Amino acid sequence: PWTKFIREGIITYRGEQIELTKLILNNKDNFVIKGCDSHMGKSVYIGPETEQHEWDSLIARILRNQENWVVQE
Repeated sequence: PWTKFIREGIITYRGEQIELTKLILNNKDNFVIKGCDSHMGKSVYIGPETEQHEWDSLIARILRNQENWVVQE
């Protein structure tokens, strides 16, 4: 699946240049966020099953602490 490390910056998504964090914040129902250091399904957030405020807080924490997480479509 389409996968990116969660970092601030511009990426190409479906042929368009877009800010990664803006994309995943505004379209959470299309994505899953996974912790790189986790295993056995722990630290997995499924967009449609996660409240927007929790999703926003998670992404803010990941960026603030420079944690290793990926987003998948």
